[in-house]
Amino acid sequence: MKNPYQAAMKNSLSTSSAQEVEAWALIELAGRLDRAAKSGDKEQLLETMRLNWRVWTIFHAELANPDHAMKNDVRENMLSLCRYVDKRCVEIIRDPRPELLEVLITINRHIGNGLLGRAAGDDGSDESTASPPNTQPVDAPSYSAEPIAEHLSLVEPSLA
Repeated sequence: MKNPYQAAMKNSLSTSSAQEVEAWALIELAGRLDRAAKSGDKEQLLETMRLNWRVWTIFHAELANPDHAMKNDVRENMLSLCRYVDKRCVEIIRDPRPELLEVLITINRHIGNGLLGRAAGDDGSDESTASPPNTQPVDAPSYSAEPIAEHLSLVEPSLA
């Protein structure tokens, strides 16, 4: 039998926009990274870091397309952030110390909340799990994130 929370989350995500799914994935990853850092379990930390790296690699691949619909200056800034996250993930996988995760947790929370049009900290980030999206983003960037959302389900079924 499925967990009722997981069933509700899957239903909510299936009716959400691609941008909302991406936001939820980033906020969920921030929570997972935070729990991994606090657990002291090196394997959990590495597993969660690899998942974070894969998700950001998907963002990078989609944003690298010069015909991407996102405004060019925003796209270039996001590409720079993707490169930073990539380097940081490699650094942490090489030397998995919990204190190195904080910057990635912060980035994921800020970008996730930005995609939802919320201020950082409005994600329930002190909670143990992120809530699935259920509202339209406010003043969110105008671009189609559907290819990224499609890839998220391939990376980690629980993120789609």
